[in-house]
Amino acid sequence: MTTAPKIPQTGAQDFLSLGASGAINLVRSQLSPEALGDLGGQDNAVSVLARIVEHCTIPLPPRHRPTPGLFPGRHGELRIPSSNHNRHGRHHLPSLKLMCIVTIFALFVVTVIPLTAAEPRPDQGKPAVTDARPAIADGEDAATTLLKRLETEGVAAGNTRDHYQNTDGWHADNLDHPRLKPTRNVHPQVIKNETIKYTAESVLTEYPPQAPEHGPPTLWNSSRFAGKGMSFPNWCVSEQAVAERAYRGYINNVHYVNPALWDYAWGSSYTVKKPAVGNLPCGFQTMSPYMTASRGHSHSEGGLQRDMFYGLAGFLPDVKRKLAETGLLMPTLVMAFRRGRVDSDAQYLSADGNPFAFVGDEQYFGPGERIPTRSVHRGAEIIAITNAITMQDIPPLISLAVMQDGFPAEAQMSTTPCAIARRMPDGLADGASIRVSAAGSRDLNNRPLRYTWRVLYGPADAVSVTPSAGAGDSAEIRFKPTPGFTVKDGDLSLDCKTLVVACFAHNGAWYSAPGFVTCTMLKPGEARGPAARKP
Repeated sequence: MTTAPKIPQTGAQDFLSLGASGAINLVRSQLSPEALGDLGGQDNAVSVLARIVEHCTIPLPPRHRPTPGLFPGRHGELRIPSSNHNRHGRHHLPSLKLMCIVTIFALFVVTVIPLTAAEPRPDQGKPAVTDARPAIADGEDAATTLLKRLETEGVAAGNTRDHYQNTDGWHADNLDHPRLKPTRNVHPQVIKNETIKYTAESVLTEYPPQAPEHGPPTLWNSSRFAGKGMSFPNWCVSEQAVAERAYRGYINNVHYVNPALWDYAWGSSYTVKKPAVGNLPCGFQTMSPYMTASRGHSHSEGGLQRDMFYGLAGFLPDVKRKLAETGLLMPTLVMAFRRGRVDSDAQYLSADGNPFAFVGDEQYFGPGERIPTRSVHRGAEIIAITNAITMQDIPPLISLAVMQDGFPAEAQMSTTPCAIARRMPDGLADGASIRVSAAGSRDLNNRPLRYTWRVLYGPADAVSVTPSAGAGDSAEIRFKPTPGFTVKDGDLSLDCKTLVVACFAHNGAWYSAPGFVTCTMLKPGEARGPAARKP
């Protein structure tokens, strides 16, 4: 479908003052590529306009009947050589007539010609990227090359109507920050919202905000601490009210990408200017798909957010619209992001695909001072996944519900459909069990679902899972007290005190994003960052 160009609101005198070449260039800039294609290209279309203007073949009133040939006067107006009607030998073409000539031609090109084309074009019927800016800027990396090709073929939605929302007063501007490779240079279509800056008090009750129903796709970031000294990804399901707001955003096209700060690997080169020594603390008490955490401090999340914009741009246009309308856009993006960062489904179903914090961009400490880290960007892999999803095999959405809960009320941190968080209370030497159902998970195409339950973090004597028979749509999970355990995450060894179980639904084509059930041994307010370091 051809999209009509936006014609500037130009007055008669302003339009006339452009002169012949100015008027031609204005129309040249406003004609759509689809319409120009039917005329044999932009140059051919503009030459038609030039002939109309230059030879003035549209009849004028008798007293202004010109002889062929228009030429610009001293003040930019178009003048017509005349016969005997004027003793000065020429007439001025009224500005209104010039506007009519250009406007009629522009409307003819963008409306009549596409509707009367005798033969359909080979790409007719494919959803077109309608934004005048490219979905991807110039570059030579694999992700840029792939997305530019898909955009050219008309099978990538691009980032039209995708938004970026900063919430730290531009402290970490992941779209245009000069210290990092700006995402703006990579994703020029992304709409940049005005920043929001929360106070230490307001963040406890207002972040994450209440997302509007089926709002525009929006990626948020904030390189600051959340409530009670925790990072946002750690805090977001530590309390029921916060978890409910985070889940609402998740199913309404909003995702949050924030640094882990002191909650992960404090003491490594990701957080201080020195190499890691011994086991490092992992302060995560929970895990959820609602927010994505990066290792490190400010700006470390920039690369993860950039990869997510790649994923949003790679969707087929009709699939992206459907996902946004049904609350599945961010769950599907989270699946593609996590699956794209590993090499197999088996890794995706393990801790490899679901770390507490992902490796993002390198860190810097003061102007011009950087500590390099092993940055990982998998934009091309993520694009390949999102672009392969069709209307017939849209991934399912996991939905968990508690059937029986052996944890006392004070140990129930939060319960939402994709994340259930518990805290091990004192006095339960044998631990506690929780029975969870995933039967409420949904598939848009009503495909039958099968479920996979995995222990991601925790020793065998501290956590066990017993799935139900058949499709495995429920499981009994038993957590026991543990003094802690070591987690290997690439080049890091971490001292962890949070047990994590994940559930995935599979519809025969794709796995869902994970749903998590966690139990932490950490007490409320227990220090895991700088305060936990030995003097």
